[in-house]
Formats: sequence, C-alpha cells, structure tokens
Amino acid sequence: MGAALDPLQKPPNAGEILALRQILTVCLGDHVGVLEERKEGGWYSCEAMEDRVAIHKESVLYGSNTEYVVYCALEEVGESVRMRGLLAVEEHWLPSLLPDKCTFGDPLDQPPPAYSAETGDVMC
Repeated sequence: MGAALDPLQKPPNAGEILALRQILTVCLGDHVGVLEERKEGGWYSCEAMEDRVAIHKESVLYGSNTEYVVYCALEEVGESVRMRGLLAVEEHWLPSLLPDKCTFGDPLDQPPPAYSAETGDVMC
C-alpha cells in the first residue's frame, strides 16, 4: 500500500478537522452517547447499554459535560462502564449525518415557538 507516517507533516487545518470529525461521527453512528446527568464527569445513555455510561477519567473530555459524543469502545471499570476513544459531536450535525438515529415530530407546546432575531431562526 505504501502508506507511511511523515513526522514533518503539517497538522490538519480547521476545515480538515471538521471533515474528519464528521466522517468519524458517521462511521461511529451506532456509538453515540447522549448526556443524561451532569455529575461525576457526566453520565450518558447509549444504544449499546441499558445502564448509563461515563467518560473514562483519562479522557480529555472527562468533566466537559459535552452534550453528544461518539466513542470507539466501552470498558468496564469497577462497577461502571466507561467510554474510551471519544469525539465531541455538534448537536446540529445529527439530523443530517445520522437521520436514521433521530426522531422527528411536531413542535412541542411548551415552550412555544419563538423567533430569534439574532440567528434569524424560529426555535421550537
């Protein structure tokens, strides 16, 4: 194949980082963690487990309370299960990158829809 690691290669630019994060989100679409509780580093729900899981304490995302993450592996640590190999995911990516994982319905009655002059969007 001829692939080699070039130690002098420049780090990816912002556009390349964004593309890589989105590619990994699509590839790990069945490994999405959704923040459920903001204590002890954050507790997440995921498809693979009935019980909540946490971010591994060695992760740079530990304690960040990131709303959505994708993970590479789950590891049992003591009496809890921890996610490893994490990537933060932007919430607005999910409907376009993982539409089969999203549930769409009518807007909620509470809070009522409101127009945001700042963004130009109707928030439901």
